[in-house]
Amino acid sequence: RTPPLALQRKQPDRFRMDILKVGDLVSSLEDLYNLLDRYGHPDFRLVVTVSPVPMNSTFSGKDVLSANSYSKSALRAAAEEFSFADRVDYFPSYEIVTLTDRNVSFTEDNIHVNSEIVGEIVERFVSKYCTEKLIVNSSNSTPTRERILSLVNSENFQEAKRLFLNLARTQKWKDAGYTDFEFYLEFGRTHLKADQPVAAEHALQRAIRMDRSSPEAAYNLGLAKRALKREDEAELEFARACKLNPRNPLFYIDLAKSRMANSRFEGAAESLKAALVHGGDGNQVSSLLAACKVAQDEAGPPGQDAGDPVSRH
Repeated sequence: RTPPLALQRKQPDRFRMDILKVGDLVSSLEDLYNLLDRYGHPDFRLVVTVSPVPMNSTFSGKDVLSANSYSKSALRAAAEEFSFADRVDYFPSYEIVTLTDRNVSFTEDNIHVNSEIVGEIVERFVSKYCTEKLIVNSSNSTPTRERILSLVNSENFQEAKRLFLNLARTQKWKDAGYTDFEFYLEFGRTHLKADQPVAAEHALQRAIRMDRSSPEAAYNLGLAKRALKREDEAELEFARACKLNPRNPLFYIDLAKSRMANSRFEGAAESLKAALVHGGDGNQVSSLLAACKVAQDEAGPPGQDAGDPVSRH
């Protein structure tokens, strides 16, 4: 662990940094093994792994990306070499995280691992190394689509996300009853409801690449971009959803909200009128029309309209 900065400054001669080579790491692991072999339980077993969490700073003077790459490579190589010893296993937590899509495995800071992935790693470790009586929530069986839908409808988004992540990692969503498109669409919707718009955006973009004619995918992608505070892009997706399905009033209402946020007040009013024509809630539309008028008055005289995203898309 890095010593506190204040302590480093107060006692600069107390600390030093050593960049270990693979041989140094293997030697240290062998010393540990020998101590356990001499003083430990006669049936001891060792499990080694490598943390997937990257460094965000380095004292080596090199770029932190290069320093991190060397560090993980050296640790992984040492763990592999050491794992050939008797009673030693390597557990691939590093690979589980780094070989899974980053938008799924990491939180938005791209440093910390998503809690669902951590839970999956722990569960698989327990299922391999602990007795059967200790295993809970085993993920050996593939969850059904109906089971996940039930969790989403009951707002148990954490468990639904865990099952989606497990399906994504094992690529068994077809066994659960999803087509490729349906899986990524529902993956995105669920992460939206769980306030994880980055993962939602990534999944919905994949869904759209599989079926560009889906208004639901375009609409939910718009919601994800709105949550990420990219309202211009959200407006384009809502406009596309309206074009693909011009009879859904909800699409027009969210398009109007985006146009209002982007100061396209005339376009927002047109969208709200379209929502009303297609069965939108009259009270909601009237309230939004009033808010649009107030926002337009506060913005002052209208300038050149930025254009209709439907025609620009």
